[in-house]
Amino acid sequence: MLVLGDAAGWALRCGDARAALALLDQAREAARDAPPAPALAARLVALGAEAGSGVARSSRAVLAEPLTEREVTVLRLLRGPLSRRQIAAELHLSVNTVKGYTAALYRKLGVDSRADAVTRAAELGLG
Repeated sequence: MLVLGDAAGWALRCGDARAALALLDQAREAARDAPPAPALAARLVALGAEAGSGVARSSRAVLAEPLTEREVTVLRLLRGPLSRRQIAAELHLSVNTVKGYTAALYRKLGVDSRADAVTRAAELGLG
């Protein structure tokens, strides 16, 4: 988990936000099976926000209305098996807040479902 976090940090310093997000996804998966490590979890959240910012900036080139950092984070988690409630818990948000981000994502991507949002984001190189 620590190694994946370090690798994500290096990817960010090299300007590859998408690679950093992929590494952070792997680190988050590893963290689920490991004992709690609050300092490491906080570091992963900070790196995720920074990487999400990079991807959000790149969304300006392909979308009429760019994604926010938080929308990028929610979009990444929508790719996995987590329910909205689990995504909310992962991000320390309310379920209604996650629903709001999801609705904004669907509108910005021009889709009607979670699967379509993930597919459209991949087509645009956002996720």
